[in-house]
Amino acid sequence: PACACCAMLSQSEFERMARQFALLHHTAPTWAWFEPGPLSDSGAFAPPPGFLRSSPIVVQPPIAARRQGGEEEDPPVLEEPICSTTADSSALDVSALDDQPQPDLLSIHICRSATYQTPQLLLLGCHGSDGRPWDVDEARAYLQRQANGSQPLPDQMLTPAEHPGLGLPCVALHACHTAELLSPMMRDAASCSREGGRPPLDLLGAWWSLVAPLLGLRAQPGPQHTVNT
Repeated sequence: PACACCAMLSQSEFERMARQFALLHHTAPTWAWFEPGPLSDSGAFAPPPGFLRSSPIVVQPPIAARRQGGEEEDPPVLEEPICSTTADSSALDVSALDDQPQPDLLSIHICRSATYQTPQLLLLGCHGSDGRPWDVDEARAYLQRQANGSQPLPDQMLTPAEHPGLGLPCVALHACHTAELLSPMMRDAASCSREGGRPPLDLLGAWWSLVAPLLGLRAQPGPQHTVNT
C-alpha cells in the first residue's frame, strides 16, 4: 500500500483510485479509465499502463493564428452574434460562419509518472482548423488564460512529452514537485486517521484539488478525498 505520509503510488494503487475518481465525477468533463493495447504488433512488450481520460472539451484557440513570418494574427471579431431567433432561417448570414475561428479540442489525461510515482497531468490539445497538436506555448497560453491574468506560469511548469499509453506527443505538467506538495496533506490525513478513525486520504483526489483550478475546473465532489480500502 501507499505510504501514509508520502505521495507515491504503485500502478495498481493508481488504477484503483483512478477508477473511483471516474465513478465520482459525473459532470462535464466526465472521466473514464482507459487501458491501451500494445504499442507494437510484435507482442514483445507488455501493454502500456492504463490512464484516466476526460471527455473532449471545446475551447477557443489559446494563441491567435500565426501569419507567415511568425507574426500573430488576431482572430476576427463579429459585430453581431451568429444566431437567429426568427422563424425564417434565411435571415441567418451563413457566410459569417466562415469568419469564425474554429474552436480547438482539449482532452485531459491523468497518468501515473513512472519516474516520480505520482499522478501526472497530460494535455492533448488539437487545432480545430487542421488537427495539429498543441505545443508547449499553446498549452501554457491556455492555462494562463484560465488564471485570469494572474502571475505568469513558470517556464519549467510544462514540458513536451510522449504519452506513456498512446505514444502520441502531448504536453505534461512536470511532476518533479508533486510529492513535495502532497506530502503535508498526507501527513495531516494520516494523523487525523490515527486519532479519529477517518478513512485514508485519496491521494489522487488530493492531487486533483490542486490541479483542477489550473484548468478552470472544480475539484468536485467533496467526498472524493477519502478512498475506500
